[in-house]
Amino acid sequence: NSTCECNSSFFPNGSSCKPLIEASKPCDVMEHCVENAICDTVTRKCQCNFGFFETNGKCKESIDAGDLCTNLGTCTESAECDVNQTSLCVCNQGFYTDGGECKELIPAGSACSKPGQCVSDATCNSTSSCECDIGFYDNGIGKCEVLIEAEKPCLEDAQCTFNATCLQATYTNAERKCLCESGFYSHHGQCKVVKPPGQICNDTRECTRNSACLPSTLTCECLSNFYDTAQGVCAPLKLVGQCCSEDRECTFDSSCLNGSCTCGKGFYTEYSSLTCESLKPVDSPCTKSARCTYHADCLFDVTGRGKCVCGSDYYADSDTGTCEELITTSSPCTSTAQCTHNAECIELELVVDPYISLYTCECKPGF
Repeated sequence: NSTCECNSSFFPNGSSCKPLIEASKPCDVMEHCVENAICDTVTRKCQCNFGFFETNGKCKESIDAGDLCTNLGTCTESAECDVNQTSLCVCNQGFYTDGGECKELIPAGSACSKPGQCVSDATCNSTSSCECDIGFYDNGIGKCEVLIEAEKPCLEDAQCTFNATCLQATYTNAERKCLCESGFYSHHGQCKVVKPPGQICNDTRECTRNSACLPSTLTCECLSNFYDTAQGVCAPLKLVGQCCSEDRECTFDSSCLNGSCTCGKGFYTEYSSLTCESLKPVDSPCTKSARCTYHADCLFDVTGRGKCVCGSDYYADSDTGTCEELITTSSPCTSTAQCTHNAECIELELVVDPYISLYTCECKPGF
């Protein structure tokens, strides 16, 4: 027996045939919608299936990403037609093209297969993983953020700018900050290599360790107890007895003599500190003769207290605190203590000018 059936573009409605319901129009039954559409159970409207778009009430297959298009709303899911420039279906922000489809960008730290699949500021590396680009860090939720500047708050080292570490300040309950590592200083949020001695500076923190920025020259110079090495480092001055190659390496008042730091003239070695101290002047307290000025000895009284005293052939110069050689006979003097043994300082009788007094060392009577 033959029966009457509705054509493909109609559906049965009682004893009659009605046209299939166009996309976006109200519906009740799934089969009443046009081809490639379904009756949405929520909106109760005919809706084009995935991979199709509505045009004049019909559902046409969506245009793949990367293919030509002319109108908005005709591209595959998560893509739009760039009608102003390329006339191509372009994936929306946050998606990448893969075989005509638009797939969500792969988070940092996840597997990838080729360039262009990763989130912004990340690249598919040699191990097939999305890795944040230089200058960015993985924020833990798959995105890449700009490295945190020096002196700004942080949670971990990986967040900090180059040559900085996330550290807590010394005071209690202080927040963690990105602090420049040793050998670097903070400049406009970045950590730059500290400057060696002789380099122009504006602030001491720019200079290498154990140096300072001198206001008078605006250059980095080693502190007083340090010297500039050939490597641009300020090293501690070498103590007496230590090996050296140049005078500038040695501690104050010493020089490099035969490869060893040696106290200079007028100084003695203080062995407790291996430094150089000035020789003690005449009449100063002492414990050793080596610490007294030249030609003086440390003599001890009955109480055991020592004092620097000039040797027998020398006299004490009260102005300089030194020991000077005794003055020979017929030579000018100011006191008998200056004269050689068995001589005294006497006034000469001048006939030329009786108002001028001259003294010379002359032998005592009987010598």
